[in-house]
Amino acid sequence: MNKTKSTFALLLGGALVLSLNTHASEVVFNVRDLGAKGDGQTLDTAAIQKAFDSVKKGGGTIIFPAGNYVSAPLVLKGDKITVRLEEGATLTASTNQSLFLKAGSGDWLKATSGGDFNPFLSIKDGTDVTITGKGTIEGNGSVWWEAAEEARRKVSGFTLPRPNLIVPTRITNLRITGITIQNSPKFHLVPTECENVWIE
Repeated sequence: MNKTKSTFALLLGGALVLSLNTHASEVVFNVRDLGAKGDGQTLDTAAIQKAFDSVKKGGGTIIFPAGNYVSAPLVLKGDKITVRLEEGATLTASTNQSLFLKAGSGDWLKATSGGDFNPFLSIKDGTDVTITGKGTIEGNGSVWWEAAEEARRKVSGFTLPRPNLIVPTRITNLRITGITIQNSPKFHLVPTECENVWIE
């Protein structure tokens, strides 16, 4: 009996140490530490993309503290990544439509298909990716909708090509929980070739 208790205590102790070490070694990137202003005016794309690129190989957590982070399209790749939008944090799509065109600056009204655009947030080729928190991803869709509605009125059933807001592609174990996703130029969330997707 004593031997059983001793073995259990050893296993429990080992599990606790492993848990503590895992927590202690977690890599955390605060976008403000990398230069993001979160003031609703500054284009924070470079700082945010730097945070995303920093977790590409080893994983980690990217934190958006309270603030309004305006950005052009972003790309997130890798495994074991968590993006946490804290309460009061908003990741906002730029109102400059030309930033979403794959060919660079130009007239978005001349786009021939949705494939001409980059989504606001592309999540590609990874495992165990989580987008969570009490914050918001804001698509600023109102700068796109008026022209799209006008085109629809001219040609019944027609819709102007526009970017989607969030497009995860080839992600296994994708969790999107807690956040608010709103005002996409077109579709809000388009998982593509993903497995084990949890949306709450």
